[in-house]
Formats: sequence, structure tokens, C-alpha cells
Amino acid sequence: MATLSIIVPVYKTEPYLDQCVQSILCQTFTDFELLLIDDGSPDNCPAMCDAWAQRDKRVRVIHKENGGSWDAVQTGQKAAAGKYTGYVDSDDWVQPDYFEVLVHALETYDADIAACGWTWYAGGEKRGEKVYSDFRRWNREEIERDILQPFWEKDGNLFAAWSNGRWDKVWRTELMMRVLPQMDPKATMGEDAEQNLLYLPLCRSAVRLDAYAGYCCRVNAESMTRRFSEKTIAQNEDYLTALKKIAGEQNRGFAAYASLHDGLMTNMLWQVQEADMPLNEKMRLSRELTRKMLTPVQSTRQKYADLPLPLRVGLREIGNGKIGAGTVWMQLCLLLAHIKNGKI
Repeated sequence: MATLSIIVPVYKTEPYLDQCVQSILCQTFTDFELLLIDDGSPDNCPAMCDAWAQRDKRVRVIHKENGGSWDAVQTGQKAAAGKYTGYVDSDDWVQPDYFEVLVHALETYDADIAACGWTWYAGGEKRGEKVYSDFRRWNREEIERDILQPFWEKDGNLFAAWSNGRWDKVWRTELMMRVLPQMDPKATMGEDAEQNLLYLPLCRSAVRLDAYAGYCCRVNAESMTRRFSEKTIAQNEDYLTALKKIAGEQNRGFAAYASLHDGLMTNMLWQVQEADMPLNEKMRLSRELTRKMLTPVQSTRQKYADLPLPLRVGLREIGNGKIGAGTVWMQLCLLLAHIKNGKI
């Protein structure tokens, strides 16, 4: 049995698949199985996967009907035989020592999960890098204090000390199999964060490596465009439903969920203001989002007292049907946020 199972969900990534697979098969750590999960890809990817399996006995291919990326990941996880599990998206690649570094960290520190930094590319050029400045090793109590509590009580993301991703880490397969039944295979947004939120409470210890960015993300031009639609709202609502379930099961309290609800809805309002769409469509979606913000959780906490004044006024105006005035206030709030974040 291999020490490590590497799962790669494959769908319509024909131009990048060979680079992805080659980067894995050339790893300095060799005791692994590579699971290529063909998610009903309509291009040449299925044949490319089969060709790799013919060339290297460590490669296993599973062909399935299209069910989405997370469904493909779950299919691979159920077939994984390794002690540990790693993930690589099929349009990304990894540095030659990537899995050696992470598996070594797991075994050296007897950890249940190991994470590192990453680099992202667009148009063939390096666009940025996330490298942690210090090494961290957390026990169970410290995981709760430093990683999980800030997510639920502050900003709704794990990036302060950790990350929302699944691909910048190596996980213990036994624990992942306990998480798997709790997740919806049809999830299309926030599933990586859900995986972290469900997995981390099971860990005795976790490690985060410093001065190393071994995972390489490819950000394609399409994903960089400013898009927003009704589907985006529905996906976010599904994500919120999942978070509400997790909060209840982990006894986080409804106030934690309410804070995340407001934060996510506010973030969508930012996205609408910056999206490439006509002004009347921006106003319509802004009004819809505002109504969603004002209804589900407003009775459980003080209404938006901690939001910036322009945003509060904008929400009130849009909620009262004064869409034009509300949009002006929303634009002002967006401008102030850009100034604060150094974008202007």
C-alpha cells in the first residue's frame, strides 16, 4: 500500500493536464498512487489519463459521469489507499519536492495535517506568492484558538493563520474518511473551507511550514474577469446553509453564523458593484441581496451597527426602494474600502 494517495479531479483541462501529471510523477517522494478522476470530461482528457496509466503503474484512472469538482474529489477519496492524501487541481502543478516536504513534516512532528505556501500564475507569468514567515505547530487547543475561532468570530476565512484550500496541504486519510460523509458531493462553492472546518477539530496537531511555496496555482483569464449572476447568489446561499449546519454541530452558536451571513452577503454586494454588468442589473441584484441580508438573522443581533456608515446608509436606501441613492452610497463605501486597502 502506498504511503500517499494524490487525487486529481480532471475536467476540460486538456492544455494543462500533461504538465500537472508530469510534475507529480517526477516527485522526489515516490511512494504514492496517483488517482486521476475523469469527471466526464468532453475533450481529450479521458484518453490522456488512460495513456498516463499505461506509462506509469502508480497511476490509476477512474472514469465517471460529470458531477462537479467536489464530487470527483470524493470519488477519488473513497478509492484512496494511502495513509495520507494530497490534492492537485488538473490545471495546476507542484514543485519536485512538494510532497516529500509535506510528508516529512507530517511524520517528523506526528501531525494530522501539514500546510505550506503557494505561488500563482496567469498568462504564463508569476503573479504572486504566499509564503509563511514562521513555522507553526499547533496542538488541538491551539488549533481551536488560532485557526477556528477567528473564522467563526471574526472574518469568516481561515487565511489569518491557515488557508481555506485543500490543495496546499497533505491530510491523514483516516480522518478524511470521517469528514467525507458530512459533505455534499454537489457543493460548488466553499467546499474547501468546509473541508478544513470539519477536519481541523479532529486533529491532535497541525503544522504550517515557513519559507516554502511548493504548490503552483494557475489562474486563467476567464476566472479573473469580474462576473456575477443569480447563480453566484444561489451558490453562496448553499455555502451559508452548510456553514449553519457546521456551526450547529460544533456548538458555535447562532451569533457566529449570523456574523458570517452578514459578511458573505456584504462581500457579494462588493462583487456586484465591481462586476462587469449594466447599472440597472447592479441595482436589481443589490436590492435582492439587501433584502436577503435584512431578513434571515436581523432579529438575533443589532442591525449592522458595526458596518461602515456609507454601507449602512446604502443598505437602508436600497431596502426602502431608493435604489439610485443606495447605489451611490454603496459606490462611496467601495471607494473608501479601496483607499483603505491601498488599491487607490
